Amino acid sequence: MLFITAIFGAAYLRLPRQSRTIFVQQKSLHGTTIVEWDDMGITFKSPKGQSNFAWDDFTGIDAGNDVILLRQSDAAMNFVPTRALTENQIIDLAGR
Repeated sequence: MLFITAIFGAAYLRLPRQSRTIFVQQKSLHGTTIVEWDDMGITFKSPKGQSNFAWDDFTGIDAGNDVILLRQSDAAMNFVPTRALTENQIIDLAGR
């Protein structure tokens, strides 16, 4: 049981570093993206295209000081920088 806890704990602690690495590597994340959401889901619009997701498409939402991560899987996630949001928007998005 302790071994399993250690594995999940290590994966959880690795997430912030992993998300920073992915952001640096994935150049499509560096441009301007318009993010809109409502009770049904969230939309990301950029010059590269548009993505629409229902809330249940995400396996989890992790809110940190600098970014909110919307996890589609262990390897795929959407980043929303908190500096682009109001305090009420951070609370709303992180609480989904």
